[in-house]
Amino acid sequence: MNFDNLHQILRSLYEQMMPLCGDMAGVAKGIAGWVRCSTSPTVSGSRWREPNR
Repeated sequence: MNFDNLHQILRSLYEQMMPLCGDMAGVAKGIAGWVRCSTSPTVSGSRWREPNR
């Protein structure tokens, strides 16, 4: 197996797919921000126990 050729194939695939994934990444960040705000400890209590300080 020629690893140089495999590297070129993977690089080409990466370069083609990253622009297509950009919109999905933006949506995922938006959802993550919404979830973070909706589960804020100041609003409804923390779901996870915080260690004593």
